Amino acid sequence: HESFWMDTSDTTAYPALDRDAHVDVAVIGAGIAGLSTAWELLRTGRSVAVVEAGPIAAGVTGYTTAKVTSLHTLIYHRLASSLGEPAARLYAASQQDALGHLAQTVDELGIDC
Repeated sequence: HESFWMDTSDTTAYPALDRDAHVDVAVIGAGIAGLSTAWELLRTGRSVAVVEAGPIAAGVTGYTTAKVTSLHTLIYHRLASSLGEPAARLYAASQQDALGHLAQTVDELGIDC
């Protein structure tokens, strides 16, 4: 079974790297984590190569629900119980900051979500 994302997206096959590449950072994996990391590194002026064995976003990323939220009630409860309420609040703030950063990046790149 193909995921919705894999079934409705164009394939992303690129040719194999056939020469040496000299970059500041090599990112292994072209899922959401790898591509986001590469993008953030590029924004700071670093040269980056993303190395992926298969189609882009065809691994774990291609089979997710793509849900982006800061509503993680279970983890907040666990953090508050084990580390205290301040730790849970800090985690919640970090999740909200990440959502804001994602929204800013989407706007900056003109991505139609």
